[in-house]
Amino acid sequence: VLGLEAFRRVVAESPLPVVGIGGVGLANIASVAATGAHGAAVVSDALLAQDIAERVRQLAAAFDSARGTGL
Repeated sequence: VLGLEAFRRVVAESPLPVVGIGGVGLANIASVAATGAHGAAVVSDALLAQDIAERVRQLAAAFDSARGTGL
């Protein structure tokens, strides 16, 4: 577990795309995206949702919004 500040440094220094994984959900995916990460892997938050497809749309929208990109 790095925490967001350490993760931000990894993203900034890596010559390769970096993806956040582990503990990422709707509550914090925007913070992960704000580090500059190229993506985020979300499992539990999506699979535990009543409507998985809707939750995945929400996650993608939150990530893209924080990164300033569109779906």
